[in-house]
Amino acid sequence: MEKNVRRLVPFEDLPEEEVGSRQLDDDTLASYQKQFNYSAEELDSVLRVLGENGQEAVGSMGDDTPFAVLSSQPRIIYDYFRQQFAQVTNPPIDPLREAHVMSLATSIGREMNVFCEAEGQAHRLSFKSPILLYSDFKQLTTMEEEHYRADVLDITFNPAEASLSETVKALCDKAEQMVREGTVLLVLSDRNIAKDRLPVPAPMALARSRPVWSIKVCAAMPTSSLKPPAPAIRITLRSCSASARPLSIRTSPMKRWRSWSTAKLSIKPTVR
Repeated sequence: MEKNVRRLVPFEDLPEEEVGSRQLDDDTLASYQKQFNYSAEELDSVLRVLGENGQEAVGSMGDDTPFAVLSSQPRIIYDYFRQQFAQVTNPPIDPLREAHVMSLATSIGREMNVFCEAEGQAHRLSFKSPILLYSDFKQLTTMEEEHYRADVLDITFNPAEASLSETVKALCDKAEQMVREGTVLLVLSDRNIAKDRLPVPAPMALARSRPVWSIKVCAAMPTSSLKPPAPAIRITLRSCSASARPLSIRTSPMKRWRSWSTAKLSIKPTVR
């Protein structure tokens, strides 16, 4: 089974034209940043450091910001899952230094009985991290084999036509229908935001998709089929919060890299 398993081609091994690049102009990018509550502080203190150094900014332990529920500023849903204290694990959770007992490697594809080794299990696609790059996402969504059929489910809605609750229920029904019709990779896309269209928060859309799990949907990714968004995911905490939803998900928080380009050029969009 190991010799038949398929893996994504690493970013470093792809020709430059397949790597992908920013496709948003500055005005469109600023609109997305405002919609998903990016602040000038985040752009400068978080994304700029992340983009320049390849790792998160180092700060003091603890968090002195208000609880999201008590904050006077608009907060996104991920902030409501944030701990207000520093928690230490023993042994440390470090997949790099503890590689012999820990791994971020994950896989996508139809699940089978893990107690019965069979050829069909080799149809699961393996990759090193649950965080997808442009090239990773493109490879996943352009596979023609029936074992990796991908379809997109739009999770934006018009609040004048339906409430958030009604929209989420409709999304679940649509997701179940798509899976019964053969979808293996279900892509939840919040890309189509507009003046009259708001996105359903990705964790909510994923959590409410629990019934779909019973009919073997393999993955639900809060991303877009053309330009990987999950724009609200811009720090590790939010990636973990999304990954903790009931389904086996993969995130592709690529707008934060575009936002880093904006921060690096000192282009400060109007955000609250």
